[in-house]
Amino acid sequence: MIAMARALNMTALLLITPQLQQLHMLILRKSMCSLLGVSKRNMLPRKDFGRFSVVLILKLASANRNGKNQMEIQESNYMRKRDFCKIVGAFAIFISLSCGAISALADAPLHIVHLIINYGDGVQKRFDAIPWTKGMTGEDLLNQAKSSTHGISFQATGTGATFFLQKIDDLLNEGSGSTKRNWQYWLNTNYATVGAGAQQLQPDDVVTWKFDTYPPSTK
Repeated sequence: MIAMARALNMTALLLITPQLQQLHMLILRKSMCSLLGVSKRNMLPRKDFGRFSVVLILKLASANRNGKNQMEIQESNYMRKRDFCKIVGAFAIFISLSCGAISALADAPLHIVHLIINYGDGVQKRFDAIPWTKGMTGEDLLNQAKSSTHGISFQATGTGATFFLQKIDDLLNEGSGSTKRNWQYWLNTNYATVGAGAQQLQPDDVVTWKFDTYPPSTK
């Protein structure tokens, strides 16, 4: 197909008459005058046609170079805008994460107390993040553990100074006797001497309830 097109072009050139060649040259000269800013009155003479052809080529090359420079400037501006957007996005993410961390810290309790339930058979249940409040008692601690996710269930009689624990989960006090097991508690490392409903707690206190005989071996 390419060879055929070239053959047709050569044939067309051979068929061009001298008048058509002169007309083509006139159109080309007018076009060059328009590009170079020369008026029709000062039409380019034939002898200057070659010289002005060189000038035209240089002008076109300069325009092409200026176009490239303009494209480079636009590309540079685009790169700067893109980098600025990246910085703003990263800063927004940083602020969002910082606010989330601050919010989490604000929601976290200032003080906590701990509860350990020892079932006396090698199984224990721990609550290590129960919020402490002023005036909180051992009875309050059990109630909070009861309302916690995966909490405990318990039964008791009385409240406050008369609070008496009878059952935690499925283990019920067995009553009196050296071989009978009942629920007993320790405050930190000390065996309790005050009822749980009257025992006030301090931040970071550890309350341990154990199902064991009396006197117990260890907590």
